[in-house]
Amino acid sequence: MRSFLLSLPLCVFLFCPPKDAHTSTSVTYTDSLYKHDPYDISQARVTDSTDVYVTKTSKVKYLLRSPRYILLTMVYPLEKFAIQVEYAKLWIRYYKFFTNKSGTFGLFPHGQLGGETGTGIGARLFHTNILGRKNALTAHYIYSGEQGQFCEGLYIDPNLLDTGLIWKIQGGYLQTKNRNANINGAIDNDESRLFELKKVDVETSVEWRLKTAETASIVPQFKMVGRIGFSQRDFMPVLGGLQPLSDPGSSPQARLVKGLGTKFKFYRVGLRVIYDDRDYKKPVRQLSHPSNYRFPGRIVTQFGDQFYFARDIGYPERGGFITLEGDWVTGPDRIAFYKIRAEAARYITLFWKNRILVLHARVDKVRSVGDGFVPYTELIQLGGNESARGYTRGYFRGQGALQFNVEYRYPIWDYSNVFLFWDEAQIFDHFGDLRWGGFHSSWGGGIAFRTEVGLLGKIKIGHSTANRFLIGFTMSQAF
Repeated sequence: MRSFLLSLPLCVFLFCPPKDAHTSTSVTYTDSLYKHDPYDISQARVTDSTDVYVTKTSKVKYLLRSPRYILLTMVYPLEKFAIQVEYAKLWIRYYKFFTNKSGTFGLFPHGQLGGETGTGIGARLFHTNILGRKNALTAHYIYSGEQGQFCEGLYIDPNLLDTGLIWKIQGGYLQTKNRNANINGAIDNDESRLFELKKVDVETSVEWRLKTAETASIVPQFKMVGRIGFSQRDFMPVLGGLQPLSDPGSSPQARLVKGLGTKFKFYRVGLRVIYDDRDYKKPVRQLSHPSNYRFPGRIVTQFGDQFYFARDIGYPERGGFITLEGDWVTGPDRIAFYKIRAEAARYITLFWKNRILVLHARVDKVRSVGDGFVPYTELIQLGGNESARGYTRGYFRGQGALQFNVEYRYPIWDYSNVFLFWDEAQIFDHFGDLRWGGFHSSWGGGIAFRTEVGLLGKIKIGHSTANRFLIGFTMSQAF
């Protein structure tokens, strides 16, 4: 199974965030399910919410319910397990065992199934209050034997020199010759060829936000991020030599495999502009307890005389986002190019509450400057769990990519929802190469698991002309 990443400590962290991670003045639960102890569901007043989704007056109500019954049957064992775990407060006990008394520092064992380096073991650590200034550090490391190793770290200063700017320093190292890695996506089925990649990336960025008040995280936001970075690549053939590629997913420029057999470095400077109003709901002065079809434990935060609803980025029901970004890259050995991206998404409540239609589009383009070239490792790629989801990771690669995604999300339980998707994508080298018949279709569905404010993980099954059934698991959500 490709792209199958399992990180229990991260799930625990999402269920039980550190105490210093919250800055709101007060929190109110809009459903009395957790009005005493949010982790003790033995106090719960259980309400049957089944009939919220369908009308009782329809003679075909059981037929309409049948898809939901089928999905509930599939998810029921997992939900029962989650309920028993919550009764036993297992997540809290596990979390406290690996953290300090204040909950600001933790060191967890960490495992990986699949991914860039294949199956491996390692550790993950975090600190959320460095020097008492709420500066945060997170890092993790994975070792996968001969297949490779991976590590990354991130340091965040949420208020640089009391200016309201957010300063980040992040870096990572990857060494892999795993056949399922992105770099080997084009030769996945060719046993006579194999690439090995060693790469280092270091970047520092400063983020400016239009709104910096206490409500900044729960209201529409406009922000700009400036960044500079350094990268190094060691891209070598393990099998098959330096000959060009001939796979159907690579563009003409990608098939040249520029940079193969060399070690090179480059520097970059970039800018990102973002507008984000996902799941924003206007504040109210008075609360009315909603029906149980709303997410149990949904929280609101009181500022002044108004109540603000927390934005659920893992399952937005309204709003959307727009992102524009670009990078200028240069280095020795004739490396010179620029990269641009434009992306937009819209979330629409369709027919009933919590039934969400997602419309998403994205275009990426990289182009050489002067007599410079774009290394194979820096080309645009499609495939995997976040784009062209019926194709394996790195299946498509070229100097440009265009994709359209339609997704329908349907709740089946308090902590889970089903999604159905249709992706259309194509790879190209020049905008003039775009054509209507160049799109590659993929479709499928899956189940996502989440908390009140974010995604825990999701399982998907995709279909395309290249893969009849492609199963994957991810803990991130591209849109």
